[in-house]
Amino acid sequence: MNENIIALIVTYNRINFLKKSLEIYKNMRVKPKKILIVDNFSSDGTREFLEKWVNEKEKVEKEVVFLKENIGGSGGFYTGLKLILDKYSKDYEWVYISDDDAFPKLDLFEKFSLIKKEDNVGAICAKIINNGNIDVGHRRKIDGNFEEKPIDELEYKKESFLVNLFSYVGTFISIKCLKKVGLPEKDYFIWYDDTEHSYRVNKEYRILCYPILEVEHNTGKENLGFSWKTYYGIRNKTHMLKKHMTKGKFLFYCLKMKFKMKSKFLRKKITKKEYECFKEAFSDALNDKLGKRG
Repeated sequence: MNENIIALIVTYNRINFLKKSLEIYKNMRVKPKKILIVDNFSSDGTREFLEKWVNEKEKVEKEVVFLKENIGGSGGFYTGLKLILDKYSKDYEWVYISDDDAFPKLDLFEKFSLIKKEDNVGAICAKIINNGNIDVGHRRKIDGNFEEKPIDELEYKKESFLVNLFSYVGTFISIKCLKKVGLPEKDYFIWYDDTEHSYRVNKEYRILCYPILEVEHNTGKENLGFSWKTYYGIRNKTHMLKKHMTKGKFLFYCLKMKFKMKSKFLRKKITKKEYECFKEAFSDALNDKLGKRG
């Protein structure tokens, strides 16, 4: 058992994925000391399953937080991390963060325990495998103009490499780092909460990815193209840039994006629905109108 790690899992209406994930934790030789699950008001039997699971005797400690409404992934991770800081910050050194559909390799915590932890490292990331391939989108670089780029696959041949931005999937964050950097944006609902949070982490600490740490996260094409999630992606990214860009750079970004999207609409590269979605999301970001879209 890894005495200095608490694992945080946020779940919502994916009971079969959650069961598979928890079965992996059960079969690990080296486990986190505690598993904390935040249930985002699931309606598919997850609550009933977790009420039984939390009382089953295992070597790991267990706790479940049942939310009274679905406040999205950002709200779920905020709730879990806040509880850890408020109640357990003296008991653990690291928080392992994961979605319910992310499946760590059985040796994840065993290999993590072998990594030398340097004081200036605030987060350590695993390699994410998506349908047999490295999913480079989970670990990214960001430059002075806030341009994001996936890290090249060649980097994964190294023992470790530096990361600027991470997704929460398969990421360890030190308690010390959380205390200094703070919590994620709880009102982003979905998307970009981990990007914005990791941007702040990167300003204070180094972020390293160790490819020997592996997590399977098989996703299809649901996040590609225009969908109901597009609004949150545009709004939250714009809000992040508003927070962290200089006023001059952000003004230029706004003008550029408005011109770009208006041009795409006039040239019929995007539909009226997509254009209206962009305008609403952009306006909401500028006016700090966050939370779940009404």
